[in-house]
Amino acid sequence: MKKLKVLLTACAVMAAAWGSQASAAYQLPSTGNGALVFSAWDPVGKQSYTMGLGLSLNDLISGGAPGTVAPLSFDLSTVSAFTGLFSSLPSSLLWNVAAADSTTGAIRLAYTSGSTLSQLQGIPLNNQNVTQAGTDMQTYLGRESAHGCGVTTTGTCTSTSAADAWNINNIASTKWGANYGIPGNFNGSGSVGSILNFFFSTAADQIAGNPAAIAQFQGGTWSLSSNDVLTFSGTSAVSSVPVPAAIWLLGSGLFGLVGVSRRRGQAAAALAAA
Repeated sequence: MKKLKVLLTACAVMAAAWGSQASAAYQLPSTGNGALVFSAWDPVGKQSYTMGLGLSLNDLISGGAPGTVAPLSFDLSTVSAFTGLFSSLPSSLLWNVAAADSTTGAIRLAYTSGSTLSQLQGIPLNNQNVTQAGTDMQTYLGRESAHGCGVTTTGTCTSTSAADAWNINNIASTKWGANYGIPGNFNGSGSVGSILNFFFSTAADQIAGNPAAIAQFQGGTWSLSSNDVLTFSGTSAVSSVPVPAAIWLLGSGLFGLVGVSRRRGQAAAALAAA
């Protein structure tokens, strides 16, 4: 409940935070608690845009798993840095939302994907993939930070030239954009009007043969509408509550006692009849 109140408070002050746009570094993945960042780019026009959403990775996670996150809505039409790049959203525009912890030991990554949980498990997403994605996000946002873009967990960074190191369309940056640097059939981006699922993965090592842990923010999806509104639907408080094994054992034991009692009663009735 406390974390939910914090998130609601954060939502209330985001508009004011965007308005300030002071010059400072993003809260990078290398801090162990990277900013939640929205990225949008046009592979045709070569514009590139990123914005901190006012939250960080630890705001999204509870007990090492996806937490309860309140619905979020960001009206990008009120952000001059965004409308200055995209007066209208081109059909070629792509976007994603992610946050990472790229510190050594256990990489953590929250990310959008058009895939379902079973599809990600079938790719399969492995520890090397997640490690690479966390490292690539650190590299890309590090370029923006070096350029002087961003504000801790809020703020923006823009570019209109693919020659800029901080432009997602830059050859050195393409590992981040559409697929977070993950090879194969993985796609972490969407177009205007797309609805993307939201996932959390951890990698305990960097071994490609070891599958990464993947969990989904239940009920939580991101979307970007044609009228410049980025929305997160919010997550379910509890996805499912498995009945503890002890309860099943207790239940089976009670049923067993009922069965024994019934058989004893039947035997007593048979003796009485004889």
